[in-house]
Amino acid sequence: MPPAHRALASGPLPSLKHSSSAPNPGVQWTRVAPLRSPLTPDVRLQPKATSIHTQLRSFNRSFVSHLARPLTLRARIVLGLAFALAALACRRPSHAVPVRPTSVPADAQWAPSQPGGAWFDCKRASKEPWGVMFECAVYQHPSGQLWVKGGFFVHGANGRFDGQPSCRVFDGVNIRLDGTHMYLAPHGHVGVRRSDGTMPLTLYWLGKPASWPEPTPEQP
Repeated sequence: MPPAHRALASGPLPSLKHSSSAPNPGVQWTRVAPLRSPLTPDVRLQPKATSIHTQLRSFNRSFVSHLARPLTLRARIVLGLAFALAALACRRPSHAVPVRPTSVPADAQWAPSQPGGAWFDCKRASKEPWGVMFECAVYQHPSGQLWVKGGFFVHGANGRFDGQPSCRVFDGVNIRLDGTHMYLAPHGHVGVRRSDGTMPLTLYWLGKPASWPEPTPEQP
């Protein structure tokens, strides 16, 4: 008998099962699932695939629960130091008032908006029909050298201006003020120091250079 016939006659196949309940009096073989190898992965042990929305919801839930926990003392100290360093980094050192040069009057205001910085000393002089007059002197920083000197009136105030002007920057002709559309316009003789060190006087009439003799107000 051949080997294949001899193995078939010796017993049932591993993958076949004998059925005694079959109506046919003969022998009937039915096929069953093959035996599982220990190396075959079990589908039931594999993790279920989750959608990205489910993962995001789980992450948000865990993150919110983590934030809801009370902060420890070490965490509070670290956060306090971080906020302090951020506040120091956001500070503008140019706004700090530097050491005043000896030639600058004690009443002069520090103006950090001026390129390089400057000191403005404006004193109320008189009230004229065209506006309130100030005698202003501007000093450079850090040399303390006199830069601008002369008379200025408040432009745009309609003759009504109280208090001390907060000077921001000198643009070469006018003195700009902080927080307002008004500015100090030159009127009369104003001297501006040049790069060669000279300081010639220029005659202004209500903010504009005057090439003619200064007009006199009409008598009533």
